[in-house]
Amino acid sequence: MRDVIIDASQALSPHPDPARLPQTALDLATRGATEQLRHAHAVLAALAGEDAATANVARLRFYVGLDIDDIAGVLDMTSTTVRRAWNRVRTRLRS
Repeated sequence: MRDVIIDASQALSPHPDPARLPQTALDLATRGATEQLRHAHAVLAALAGEDAATANVARLRFYVGLDIDDIAGVLDMTSTTVRRAWNRVRTRLRS
């Protein structure tokens, strides 16, 4: 699925909006932000090898678009734990 989103984003012309951090991969793809999508893909792939729980939060939030409470329910975590994990992911995405 990630490859489909990346391919679709490459077909669009870039219109990056640096003031807004995208919430999902679809946001990036529809804006044509190919480089940002590639960066996000690389960060999330690296994260998967380091911290599986945080990587799962990242996948559900970034690729599926679930909110914090829904992710907490799916992964049987507290909302606070999910929020902390998502904040770590966002920090890495901004780097």
